[in-house]
Amino acid sequence: MRLHHKKYWVLLISAVLLITGCGKSPETSADYIPQNKFVIEPQYDNYTNFFSEGLAPVYENSSDPNQRAGFIDLDGKLVIPMTFDYVGNFNSGLAVASKNKKVGYIDASGTYVIAPQFDYAEDFSEGVAAVCYSNDGFQCGYIDTKGKLITPLDITSMDYQTQASEGYFTACHGSMDDCRYIFTKTDGTPANFGSFTLAEPFSEGFAAVEQRVGTDYLWGFINKKGDLVVKPMFIWVGKFGSGLAPVCIGTSTENCTIGFINTSGEFEINPQYEYFEFYDSESTWGNYPQHGFFEGLARVMVDQKIGYIDSTGKMVIQPQFTYGGNFVNGLARVKVNGKMGFINKKGVLVVPAIYDSAFNFYQGRAAVEVDGKWGFIS
Repeated sequence: MRLHHKKYWVLLISAVLLITGCGKSPETSADYIPQNKFVIEPQYDNYTNFFSEGLAPVYENSSDPNQRAGFIDLDGKLVIPMTFDYVGNFNSGLAVASKNKKVGYIDASGTYVIAPQFDYAEDFSEGVAAVCYSNDGFQCGYIDTKGKLITPLDITSMDYQTQASEGYFTACHGSMDDCRYIFTKTDGTPANFGSFTLAEPFSEGFAAVEQRVGTDYLWGFINKKGDLVVKPMFIWVGKFGSGLAPVCIGTSTENCTIGFINTSGEFEINPQYEYFEFYDSESTWGNYPQHGFFEGLARVMVDQKIGYIDSTGKMVIQPQFTYGGNFVNGLARVKVNGKMGFINKKGVLVVPAIYDSAFNFYQGRAAVEVDGKWGFIS
C-alpha cells in the first residue's frame, strides 16, 4: 500500500485542485440531518472543498490561467478576497496560501503569519505542517505554527510525508532511493521506534508499518511504544477503527481477500471481501484509499458492489453501490446511476443522488457540483 497525500504544487495548480483531496478534515461531530437545500448557489468553476473553522476555499473561473482564490464564510460571503494563486484548508487557525509561486500560511483575516517562502506545503494537522524547498532537488521537513522548523530538511519528497495523527507523524528520511520511514512526535522529538520501508499514521493507538520479510514486503502494526504488536504478514492493511483493522490475505492486492483483525492480529471477521481502491479524501485520515471502520461501519466490496458492515461482521447496508464513501457525521456519499447522493446509517438515501460530484458534510454544509458549477447544500 502506498500513501498519496495532498500536496500544493506551485507549477501544477489546476491539476492538483482537480485530482488531489483535501488534506486532513475537521473532526466529526454528531450525525447530521441534511436539509438538501442550497445555501450557496452553484457558481464556482473549481471544486470548493469543505468548510473548516468556518471558512471554505473558493476559486475564480478555472479556464483563466491567472485565476485567484479566496475564502467564503458559512453564508457564502467572500471574507478573504481572491488575491491568492491557490489556498488550502484552515487548521490550527492557519491555511496554506500561495502568491508569486511561493507558499506561506495566512490567518482568518487573510494576513500572512508565515511568510511565503516554500515551494510546496501541506495543511496543518495537530499543530505541524510538511513543507518543502526545491533547490537542486527537494529539501523537506516539518514546521510548527510559528513557522519554526522542527525536523531536519532531510526528506526528499512530499510523497514521503504524512500528516500528524494522535501525536505523531512519519516521513521517509534520507535519499529518495534509500530512505526509511521514521516516526516523530509533534513537538519534534524523535519517537525512536526504529525505521520502516513504509509507514502510516496512528489510528486508535496503532500504526501500520511495512518491513521486508525475505523477498516480500509485508505489513504489520506497532503501538505507541514502538512494539511490533502485529508482525508483518499481510500484503495490504487499512487502519484500526472500532478495535478492528482490515487486512488482505493473498499474493498481491490484485489477488487477495479482505478480513478484519483485532489488535492481537487475530481475525474477528474472516477474509471474504474483495480488495478495492476507492479514494475517500475527506475521511479524517488523509488523502489516500481509506479502508476501515468509520463511525462504527466499514465499507466492503462484494461482486464489485459496495455495502457496509458493523463490527460483528453483519451486513447492515447491502452491497448495491458502484461507489460508496466512508461515514462522516452520520452520512456517506454514494453513487447511484452515475450521480452522487448521501445515505444514512440505515442505508436510506436522505440526499437524492442528483449531483455530479459531492464532498462530505462539515459544519452543516456539503460542496456539490451541478453542471460544472459548485455550491453548498445544507
